[in-house]
Amino acid sequence: MTLELLRKLRLYDRVFDIDAYTLKRNRYLAQALLIRRMDQFSGEIVDLIRRRKCRISPIVYLYCVPVGVELLAKKLLRMMQEGPRPMRVVAATLLAFYRSVRRLARRSVDRDT
Repeated sequence: MTLELLRKLRLYDRVFDIDAYTLKRNRYLAQALLIRRMDQFSGEIVDLIRRRKCRISPIVYLYCVPVGVELLAKKLLRMMQEGPRPMRVVAATLLAFYRSVRRLARRSVDRDT
């Protein structure tokens, strides 16, 4: 994604499968939006998008739902494998996911109007 934002992607077509990236681009961006506060690299990508004033397609925000569910399921599975957890921890995780999806949905609506 960084190479695309810097307009350098085509320079790497011999070592990088651009077609495979293009097919999953929206999914990658949705994941970066969802984990930007936990992952420094994703945060830098989102910051670069904002600095360059690039428009994020509404489809990316739609991808946030299945990607977010997948990330949440993986996190809950890890939590279960680590041992018993208080229900409040699981509830807090679900609430945080709900709030992040709601926040992204609002941004998508605000940008389209």
